Amino acid sequence: MLPWNLVSLFQWKLRLRMQLCSVHSQMQSQQTIPTSIYEKVTEESMEDLLSKFLNDSRSPYHLCLEAEKILSQNGFQHADNIQQNLEPGSKTSFIRHGKSLFAINNQDEGAFAVFVASTRQPGMRLQNSPCEGKLLPLRTDGVGIWHTFVDRDLRVAGKLGEKLVDTIDPVAYIPSLAIHYDTTLRCTPNFNPGKLKAEIGDINVNTFFNNLGGSCFDKMDLSFVDAEQPGIIGDFIAASGLSVVGHAFCALNTFIKHKNFSTILALIDPEDIQESTDFILSMIESSRRSFNIDVAMASSIVYSFDPPNTKQPLYPTTEGVVPGRTIITASGGTSHQSLGSLVHQSLGMKGKHFGFPVMAEGSARETAILQDIRQLICFFEEDPLDPIP
Repeated sequence: MLPWNLVSLFQWKLRLRMQLCSVHSQMQSQQTIPTSIYEKVTEESMEDLLSKFLNDSRSPYHLCLEAEKILSQNGFQHADNIQQNLEPGSKTSFIRHGKSLFAINNQDEGAFAVFVASTRQPGMRLQNSPCEGKLLPLRTDGVGIWHTFVDRDLRVAGKLGEKLVDTIDPVAYIPSLAIHYDTTLRCTPNFNPGKLKAEIGDINVNTFFNNLGGSCFDKMDLSFVDAEQPGIIGDFIAASGLSVVGHAFCALNTFIKHKNFSTILALIDPEDIQESTDFILSMIESSRRSFNIDVAMASSIVYSFDPPNTKQPLYPTTEGVVPGRTIITASGGTSHQSLGSLVHQSLGMKGKHFGFPVMAEGSARETAILQDIRQLICFFEEDPLDPIP
């Protein structure tokens, strides 16, 4: 039997812990949780909107369409080209090549705040293959943790010919032996993701593409991504492509929120980085015909939305690779750059980088904390052109 003083100590600790939990619960119930600007339109919670956006944006093409739907709900008009004069007060959106989206909210003759995010998530991309057999050759797309894609239900999303494809349901998987039989799947240089192939069940390749509404001879941009729906447990969210699509969601939210300022949204496929920066410049020039372009560019700023530890391939420019952040990777210290650093240096603007931490970034299914996403969305409450340390 414990001495009286020890029993009292335990009771005191238990009582204190219960009081602290009670205070914490009251603070949480009284706290005003920042929400998405979309609630004014849809009256949905930020979590529901984020989950829907993640699930419906499994390819750059679908992400651009989903973003444009939200922009149209907030007063933006779609345009096919930039030839028109973007007068002050105009709100216009553009989709380039189906996989990059741009929008401009032109409120005055001053500088712009440019919000940039990527549209293409890491994944297993389908290679052109012969119309026979039951295996589809794959190649890696981006920088990822590729062994997490094996032995997992996968759906296909992207573009086949002129048709957008998203099977939603699982249609394939990448088979492997058990880890104690096949050591090449461990995180070692022996693991070669370039040799992976996807199984499509009992049908052949030709039937597979026919079921998608095309043929194996069509031009294709298809990726195999995790088929599971986004999941929320407590304040955590897990989903495929969270590091890319989640930051595009934040950039879109922030852009819409600042309706009284001159802003530009650029959701870019990294494969079109140089053409995209040229298009941003064209938007600024078309909207500032009566203003000094050099002054507007010097006062403008680019905000890049991607994870703090983002790793992206080096994309060449006309003057070679633009110097940027060097990130040490687990595979041997390869240099990479963020999408935002390439954009703001190509445009000659000031640049700031913002993002929420992502666990298991580049894997088939990534995880983040919802409160981090809320804080990022609500970070820009004032004039986005004010200096931010």
